[in-house]
Amino acid sequence: MGHTRREFIRKTGLGLGALLLPTHFVPGARAATLGGDRVLVVLFLRGGADGINLLLPRGDESNYIALRQNDETGQDITLPPAPPELQLDGFFEAHPGLAPLMQRFNSGELAFLHALGGTGNYSHFTAQDAMERAQPENPFLVSDGWMHRALAVLRDQGGLSAPVVSLSGVSLSARTAESLAGPDVSLTMAFPSIADFRLSGDFSEEASQVLRKIYAHAGGPLLSAPASAVFSAIDALAGVGAQPPDASYPDNGGLSRGLQDAARLIKNPELGVKMISLEYGGWDHHTNELNRMNNVASTLGGGLDAFWSDIGDAADRTCLLVMTEFGRTAYVNGNGGTDHGWATVMAAMGGGIRGGRVLTRGDASAPGTGLPTPSGHWPGLGPGELHVQPGSGQERDLKVTTDFRDVFGEVLERFMGLPRDAIRDQVLLGYTPQYPGLFRRKPRFDVAPFFDRPTAISTSRRSL
Repeated sequence: MGHTRREFIRKTGLGLGALLLPTHFVPGARAATLGGDRVLVVLFLRGGADGINLLLPRGDESNYIALRQNDETGQDITLPPAPPELQLDGFFEAHPGLAPLMQRFNSGELAFLHALGGTGNYSHFTAQDAMERAQPENPFLVSDGWMHRALAVLRDQGGLSAPVVSLSGVSLSARTAESLAGPDVSLTMAFPSIADFRLSGDFSEEASQVLRKIYAHAGGPLLSAPASAVFSAIDALAGVGAQPPDASYPDNGGLSRGLQDAARLIKNPELGVKMISLEYGGWDHHTNELNRMNNVASTLGGGLDAFWSDIGDAADRTCLLVMTEFGRTAYVNGNGGTDHGWATVMAAMGGGIRGGRVLTRGDASAPGTGLPTPSGHWPGLGPGELHVQPGSGQERDLKVTTDFRDVFGEVLERFMGLPRDAIRDQVLLGYTPQYPGLFRRKPRFDVAPFFDRPTAISTSRRSL
């Protein structure tokens, strides 16, 4: 990966004025810090994933079929009743592509949240910005992301242990993710792959040192700091990208490569990585949804299962969130697909998550709406139960009953250890989250590992 002066700044996501404290990589130099070696991994499914077919509400089957079969156009995107291994809790069923993850669900490591959203927009770009900046009211009023702000809180409270500070937050992409972007460019770094994050060409050690001195002294103060951070990160990551995975990944391209690199960062805790951002596109299914979703859901399920096996014992100190900007319409369109919708699903795995549940938070007191589920209340797909699209007045989407920021808040406090008031004021910018109850118990930040190993969940999850 060759770097010109401009590329040092643009391709690494550092920006001008990046700082490095300290400037040299010291293996094993990690202070006891807030949150310890915990790592938050966020995987963004770009395009708006159809939560209704990813986690099918079989308990609301008559309404599901009425909306997703259209006799006039001959379009049908319903899924047949699932075999026992895909039945989650007696109400919801998993898409067949998620089958590799069912062992994680049954062991209590994986939980789902349904009818989740809150970005407040049908535009991909605006909704993505709203979620990544945790600012749905007007995402363009802020330029930094929620993960960047959380890293700043960790830094201010002595919670960053990275010897190369810019490795505290890593975007495994060509540019810094919006969730990790912000004014303090010393906190994050972006690169598509660890193995390619290096000086390209035939550089001897002497030539490499000369090049470092050129950028350190001849480039000026605006260039020397980011260049120093890049070189230090290259040193810190030397050899990490070549480490073989401890699991067999599906041969499906970009997602598997990104997850393997995320696992490498996690399995090398001396790097001090606290947050990792990845993305996986292809979820905008306006046409031919059944076939297209089979492809991406299978890639997702197989990749995440391999990733979880790969990190091994580090699963106790890793929390994975899988999210998407919005859901799809509750009804099938004339092309065998669905259009931009409202509520969708989120997945949370590891890090003390009390899994084996599909959390739903519909209003159980609303007369004649929705249905009870083993872990909450489903807002429903029937007449009078759907979200009304502003402007058209049509009932067309699954209602949002859990704000995505509620999940962010709970993970940041219960997993990363941030103070609740700092989460409200500095990360969520005045929003007071109502935690959905993802975790088994309150973590203890004075011991590690702070969670017991997940135990098997009983066959009856209604008691959870």
